[in-house]
Amino acid sequence: MTSTSPIYKIKDVGFDVNFIAKYDLYLHLHQNHLNICVFDTEENKCILFESYDFEKGSNILECLQHVWEGTHFLSAGFWHKVVVVLVGQDFVFIPYEYYNEDAAVNYLRLNCHFDEKTHDLHHTKHYDLDSVCYFAVEKEIKDWLNSQYTSVPVMFAHSNSCFIQGLLTEHEDGLSVVIHPENITIALLKDRKIQFVNSFSYAHQNDLLYFVLFVMDELKLATDATKVKLWGTQSDLYDIRGMLRGYIQDVQIGERPKLKYGIGFDDSLPGYF
Repeated sequence: MTSTSPIYKIKDVGFDVNFIAKYDLYLHLHQNHLNICVFDTEENKCILFESYDFEKGSNILECLQHVWEGTHFLSAGFWHKVVVVLVGQDFVFIPYEYYNEDAAVNYLRLNCHFDEKTHDLHHTKHYDLDSVCYFAVEKEIKDWLNSQYTSVPVMFAHSNSCFIQGLLTEHEDGLSVVIHPENITIALLKDRKIQFVNSFSYAHQNDLLYFVLFVMDELKLATDATKVKLWGTQSDLYDIRGMLRGYIQDVQIGERPKLKYGIGFDDSLPGYF
């Protein structure tokens, strides 16, 4: 039996399903986790946030269907925009000068296994970074989401595209780390260019320490002279910072994105979301 557990829900009093046409729906999807955000495009603020854990090993599509059955506003069809942000290791960044649709599958296979029978290839162009992100989208999930929202195209992006773009916007230097359940991404930008970005699977906190130190060693970054900044959806982010500080001099927690939030969000929404 499919198990989905809501771990957090908050909604602005102004949220009204009758005004769906002015709302953007964002779905942040991980193998074992789903975050749902609704943004009011007129007020330019987040007015709803929900977070769900999936039982490990569950079928993702069945979990999504279970959430949709119990969350009626998701079935509304006339959203202003629907965006699905995927977390995972099925991605690759390449310099824009090598952008070639015919070679895209081979590019992606440099970093992960890609099965054309079960997955579609998507890409995001980052003109200001002079790069392209290719990533895989599971066909079964894509087809189901498209069937739910027939009045508006469902757009797909990889979480690392969003992460890198956010670093560029905030002019972040140093080593940047975003931590999701069982997945860590480490990135380094310099002079508005991607120097390094990759994702790793982990099972324990010690794995996080290993990957951060491994990347710093490979990039020849000194642990006493490099700022490391952490973001993520982990409630133990401050514990992770403490562990890293035993080996790296300057470890900071990144700030929440500069967005407007609905009434009560600042007091109720945990800082790590």
